[in-house]
Amino acid sequence: MTQDELKQKVAEAALDYIKPELTAQAIVGVGTGSTANFFIDALAAYAGQFKGAVASSDATAKRLKGHGIEVFDLNEVEQMSVYVDGADEANRKLEMIKGGGAALTREKIVSSVAKTFICIADESKAVETLGAFPLPIEVIPMARSAVARKIVSLGGNPVYREGVVTDNGNVILDIHGLQITSICFSKIAGAPIGSPQFLGSKEESMACALRRYGVTDSGLIQNWESPVKHDSNEIIRHIELRGSVAVVPGRSNRKEPRDHDRHLYKERRTIECTFGWLKYFRRIFSRFEKLKQRFADYFALAASIYRFRLG
Repeated sequence: MTQDELKQKVAEAALDYIKPELTAQAIVGVGTGSTANFFIDALAAYAGQFKGAVASSDATAKRLKGHGIEVFDLNEVEQMSVYVDGADEANRKLEMIKGGGAALTREKIVSSVAKTFICIADESKAVETLGAFPLPIEVIPMARSAVARKIVSLGGNPVYREGVVTDNGNVILDIHGLQITSICFSKIAGAPIGSPQFLGSKEESMACALRRYGVTDSGLIQNWESPVKHDSNEIIRHIELRGSVAVVPGRSNRKEPRDHDRHLYKERRTIECTFGWLKYFRRIFSRFEKLKQRFADYFALAASIYRFRLG
């Protein structure tokens, strides 16, 4: 298959996945880029069956309107069921780099309002370590050189994307030569900000550089940036995609009983109870003993006693 044929396939698969969500009052969030364009074209066949869409860029809004799909301003929308977008790179942990279409900031904003973020990408986007695709960052124009100099001093290679101005009126710097092993998110004023950890000795400094004054956002995305999902089937599916075993027993009143490994569930409960018990006694112990070593000794002893009691 050609690259376009692969994009067409994943776009159609995404459409099949969200069809149950396309109700009369449904509003769909739509990303930006070539793969998202294939999804928009496929979505056009259902234009009359759902209320409309929220676009992550002016280009996406124009394409949606061209297919007769009403486009809403995000300020008019309280919540969306799904947000569909592509990726430039994605690893096994479902962390990804986006921003090839220069809409990274708006993509993150729109996705944050959706219950579920559906990423559509073909196998060519799968990598072990993020960074082969240059990491885009959106920068306020007057800060471009200052931010670029900081990144260079930390070992990065920022390249100004000539002639590109984002819908926010900002510019894009593409950082080459990175190896991003994981993405952590910290909360600043309630907003999730990607803090990449890089191979090498300057992890903390580079993470701070991407939160530097003048940087609007980076193209780093993690799938849990959307609000917490309450559908246990969806949670289990995401856990299994990471290669782990989901141990989530179903409720007693569940219409379709779900089987689970009872031995693993017992082990999980043991760990949960152990930490809960230690947390309770920590409050008492810390009132009388402040020395670090004695505190650590207490924890080791308490954990051993509790584990012994459980057999």
